[in-house]
Amino acid sequence: ISFFLKKINEIPIFIAAHKNYANIVYLLLNNGADALVQDEKQYSLLEYAVIMGSYKLCSLLLDLKVTFQLDKAFLLSALYGKYDIFQLFLENNADTAVVSDVSNCSSFE
Repeated sequence: ISFFLKKINEIPIFIAAHKNYANIVYLLLNNGADALVQDEKQYSLLEYAVIMGSYKLCSLLLDLKVTFQLDKAFLLSALYGKYDIFQLFLENNADTAVVSDVSNCSSFE
């Protein structure tokens, strides 16, 4: 039953993220949804927000002080040319020395 309940919390948060409904993501997180959940491709909500190009959602997730690993999201923002999100990560102390594993580049496409 706990697995079933966990899936119910995960599905709406990724649907809301996909639709760029930051206010619904906020409500879900404030009502117990797992902020560190990953989708079937192992993307976090923050990484998903980068891919979707949602500055608003990235900003919300960073403001909530969720303990995200910024490296992959930072690299994704550069890869997808999301200048405003890239700048947001820099303002939130992203590691500019982070290096992508070239053999893993296909996971970003």
